[in-house]
Amino acid sequence: MSLLAKSVARAAVIATVVLTSASLAAPTPQAVDAFVRGQMRANAVPGMAVAITSRAGTVYTQGYGLANVATGEPFTPFTRTVLGSVTKSVTAILAASLAAEGRLSLDAPISSLAPNLPWRASNGAATLFQLLSHTSGLPDGVDLSQASDGMALENYARVVAASTPIGPPGGAWVYSSSGYSLAGYLLQEVGNAPFRSLIDTYVLKPLSLKHTGFSREGLAEGCLPGGRGLREHAPASGAGNDPSGMLTSSVVDFSRYLRVLADGGRLRGREVWRSSVVREVLTAAATEPDGLAYTLGWEETRVGGQAVFLHAGDVLSQGSCAAFTADGDFTVVVTANRAGKFIERTARGLLTLALGLEPTVDSPLPPDLAPVARLPLWSSLAGLYQAGDGQARLSVGPAGLHGRYSGPVSFDFDITQDGAQYVVRSAFSPLDGAMLDLNFLPDGRPQFSYHGVAVATQLSQR
Repeated sequence: MSLLAKSVARAAVIATVVLTSASLAAPTPQAVDAFVRGQMRANAVPGMAVAITSRAGTVYTQGYGLANVATGEPFTPFTRTVLGSVTKSVTAILAASLAAEGRLSLDAPISSLAPNLPWRASNGAATLFQLLSHTSGLPDGVDLSQASDGMALENYARVVAASTPIGPPGGAWVYSSSGYSLAGYLLQEVGNAPFRSLIDTYVLKPLSLKHTGFSREGLAEGCLPGGRGLREHAPASGAGNDPSGMLTSSVVDFSRYLRVLADGGRLRGREVWRSSVVREVLTAAATEPDGLAYTLGWEETRVGGQAVFLHAGDVLSQGSCAAFTADGDFTVVVTANRAGKFIERTARGLLTLALGLEPTVDSPLPPDLAPVARLPLWSSLAGLYQAGDGQARLSVGPAGLHGRYSGPVSFDFDITQDGAQYVVRSAFSPLDGAMLDLNFLPDGRPQFSYHGVAVATQLSQR
């Protein structure tokens, strides 16, 4: 038997489908399978894995397609992907756990946790609670070009601490991955251990998560639009992005993590986290611009009329979405080796199925996504943009847009299209792989947004 045949056979065994005998109505394997395959076809996804649990146990776990297009390696429930911003909920659990032990206060000024950092303006007056709820007033994205692997997280923290705030602490909700990375450094200081070690002690070992961590071993091969393979790699900033988006996991492991959250911190009746820790991270802490509540690492939304905690995340060429009903009845995890909002739509659809309703399969992508066919649109997007504390000049390039940002830091970047979204590629690592949405203001000017927050607005087409 060939290596590929053995891999497929093994995948068929470990990609189990288990229907519960609980009173909760579980979706049929056929319905889940048809929906997932429809989503993959519609979005040209090479590989995907899904996991659904109920209070009674595993409902459905399956891998689809290929983890590596070049070698034919199957995408199984144990295939690891970079979770992206879903990592933030794990960082919040660590913070709440240390607070429950009395080792820190979530409401203390962060400057008191790390007086060694070069705090600027009001940054040091923000609290860990505000960092974790995106209300610290800190910007998103810093220049880590000088960070070394061993000290990347500390270097990241120093740059964020000295950055120009975009608002006062406790003010408006503004998504900030930089704030989460700063929080990770503060937890490292208070916990007197490396951030990765603390995550291992407080999350991975207690839950016996053997396919979760910050290792790239066994990682799926990410695929860019058009099917061009690209191995997802650790960004140049090293560990600087760990607390905000660099955790890797499989759907088998992460569904166990979700089940413990949904069950109030208990794993098969055994307390893993104090109930107060879970309450802390799942209590509404801020309001997003669209009116949805944000907790510490989770968005409160609704699916099929039910209250749901959800967070999606992506990196350059892969992503994930995790969600669970507020009553704890169902959890869902979806991972894929292609990034895009279809991952969240797939997770929502699976929850819809679990709740006994009919999900909607995405419409297929346009068959011709050739850049030349989009030149008229690209030309309308060229021009000068206000972007945070600086400005960006966009011009039409051979495959999309080329840009130059000038502000507190300066860097070049390119923008290409991925279905309905726009992918940023840049040597400036915090920006590389960002998936942007495009909207148009009432006066017709284009505006790019990230996770619902406007990040660049056209000033003129000059």
